[in-house]
Amino acid sequence: MKITIVGPRSVGKSTASKILAANLNLEYISSDNIMNKAMKKYGGLDKVIKSGETYRIIEVAVSQLEDVMKKDDFVYDLAGGAISSTKNKEVVDNIKAIVKANTIVVGLLPYKNKNRSLEFLFNREKEREHFKNENHDKLHQEVEDSYNRLEKIIPRFCTHVIYVESKSPQEIANEIKKKIK
Repeated sequence: MKITIVGPRSVGKSTASKILAANLNLEYISSDNIMNKAMKKYGGLDKVIKSGETYRIIEVAVSQLEDVMKKDDFVYDLAGGAISSTKNKEVVDNIKAIVKANTIVVGLLPYKNKNRSLEFLFNREKEREHFKNENHDKLHQEVEDSYNRLEKIIPRFCTHVIYVESKSPQEIANEIKKKIK
């Protein structure tokens, strides 16, 4: 079984994906980890993103994804930016096509209500180590911009959509298991 979990930053994708993989005895694969290794020579994924040199990510994203898809039985934790970036539409469309053709795609969103979703994501983002020192107005705008793109894409792109709301990661993993069986 091949499952992709996608959603905005800080929605809980990684935690829920790891639990789901363990519960189903599948390999957990993180797009962030793969891309961080690929971007190591540029200082890592985080540094590349913050520098605005996202074309470097695009250069390797599809080849990395094709390697993942050759595997059997995994839960793939896919960064939301991979399906919502506006930097290179052709590459994003290719990533979406590969993922959709090869996996069950589950989208995670915070709430059905946009304002609650933005509050949820912003509160989580400002507590993350690599955003603690970022200007809160700028961070809030980044969260809003990212969410605005993803909230439109996820319902159309994903096989299933789950609203995490106040669920625990285990409850989210259980809900995913119910949806995919």
